[in-house]
Amino acid sequence: MGQLAELLKDGKVHRAYIGVGIQDVDYALAGQLGMTTPHGALVTEVQPNSPAAQAGLQTGDVILQLGGYTIQDRRSLSALAGRSTIGSAQPLVVLRDGKELTLHVTVREAPANYGEKTTRPAELSEEPKESKHYDKLGLQVGPLTGDVAQQLGMNGTSGVVITAVEDGSPADKADLAPSMVVTQVGRKPVKNVAEFEAEVKNASPDKGVLLLVRSAEGSRFIVLKSE
Repeated sequence: MGQLAELLKDGKVHRAYIGVGIQDVDYALAGQLGMTTPHGALVTEVQPNSPAAQAGLQTGDVILQLGGYTIQDRRSLSALAGRSTIGSAQPLVVLRDGKELTLHVTVREAPANYGEKTTRPAELSEEPKESKHYDKLGLQVGPLTGDVAQQLGMNGTSGVVITAVEDGSPADKADLAPSMVVTQVGRKPVKNVAEFEAEVKNASPDKGVLLLVRSAEGSRFIVLKSE
């Protein structure tokens, strides 16, 4: 049934969804993900109790196909998912750790408020203690305590909070800013500054360091290359 027919039937459009945050894959990200060319939609967040969560999708998966159709970028995935029949089971091909695998997702109707922002951008009222500066990346991070997470509207989130960004640095050029939270480094979750530091040291100088960063706008992967 098309959207016009739906409107004529009961006065509203029933939108389908799978429940993921996604972003495009650029060349820097492709190199980190074991891809020769950028394509697909990179999963930055899997929403709880969503079709994607039930299908076993994970943060860091690259969605390559849905229902037999090739996914070129995030827009093509959003369009295809939105046109899918509600209640239908669709094969979902993803790239995970350099290998393709096929999952099956049952498309559901999107909640009434799906896609609306529920949080406002927040700022730190004061810099957390024990912050540490990384000169080559041009950023400073501190522990994400319970109080800090509450200030930022990120209760239940684990990671480190960015407390300062140096002008003109790799972090600045990647549009990182204070109050953003780094939840993963190199595809590994980090819970404190020590884990952040260890994973940054393990990163390849040539490829750079892959970060999963969360803000009030959602989560996204970025690649930082030290100067």
